[in-house]
Amino acid sequence: MRYYSHMRAGNRAGRTYLVEHWVRSNLRSHDGKPFTFDRGRSTVTVRAPGAGEDADGFLTRTSLPADALLLAERAAHDEVSALLDVLCYEMRVTGLILRSVRSQVQGSGPIRRCIVYIHKPRRRSLFLMEQQAEEVRRILAHSPDIPVQRALYWLRWTYNARTVPEAFLFAWMAVERLAGEKQMVARCSKCQGPVSCKKHGEHRYSTVPRESVQALLERNGIKGMKGLLRLRNPLVHGSLEHNFMERLEMKLRLPDLVRAAEAELRTRLNTTDTISWSPLSGPGDAVVTAHCEFRTAYPDEAFPSDCPTSLEVEEYLETEHRGKNHTKILNLLSSPADW
Repeated sequence: MRYYSHMRAGNRAGRTYLVEHWVRSNLRSHDGKPFTFDRGRSTVTVRAPGAGEDADGFLTRTSLPADALLLAERAAHDEVSALLDVLCYEMRVTGLILRSVRSQVQGSGPIRRCIVYIHKPRRRSLFLMEQQAEEVRRILAHSPDIPVQRALYWLRWTYNARTVPEAFLFAWMAVERLAGEKQMVARCSKCQGPVSCKKHGEHRYSTVPRESVQALLERNGIKGMKGLLRLRNPLVHGSLEHNFMERLEMKLRLPDLVRAAEAELRTRLNTTDTISWSPLSGPGDAVVTAHCEFRTAYPDEAFPSDCPTSLEVEEYLETEHRGKNHTKILNLLSSPADW
């Protein structure tokens, strides 16, 4: 993805993009008016939801220069995140970027192009059967040991997580509980000699050794320990270094951690009637990306205010199915515009 952006960005310098995100929050505008925040080269506008939109949050519109659409969307996400950090602190409210809504490139004339992101939930209902209930009774009757109890606790939080970083962190906690803590001798950071006291002897501390985590992962068929640690360390120690690309990699590696924890628990609990796949490794919410060519009623606006919505994309699909023309959308392109 980085290679593509680098190779294709050369002839697009100087373009300005408008990127929209939906933020889940309990923050409201007192009189419904939008608020604008300048962020150097970018501007973020916060506005209340419109008719037909989710009322549990607000929309952000970020205008910024970039060399390509992907770079603009990545930068806009970071700009909104930085704004939310301060805004949520000031107002003591919740704020989480839930999804991308639309992206436009600055233009002129009656015919424009945009990308609309349509989120379709794919909820998978699971039904409790008597054989699984009996397995739960058996496990509870034998009272699992403390590390297993704690791993089960963190794994449950993994299933409940609504964002990738928190799910990754909870899954890692489950894996570490199963890998087990050991007493280690504290060593000098300079000479690596043991740190000791004449009265109390060697100083020891409890930790989960990296080699124990690696052994557990490899025992359950998971490779790439270094890559997992590269994602884990900034997250655990409070760094904000994980950007768009790191979050994407986290999403790809998350099922590995979950499968390792589940497989280890199946062995330790001797279970036979649990489901054989993880909900995290199956389909979640589907994101349909619609590349629209549309006719605007505001040809002089850099970013037309009548840019198509997800509802209008669905209307277009319905009118096309009936052999009719849509009032606004002219076409859905098979591939994104070269912007």
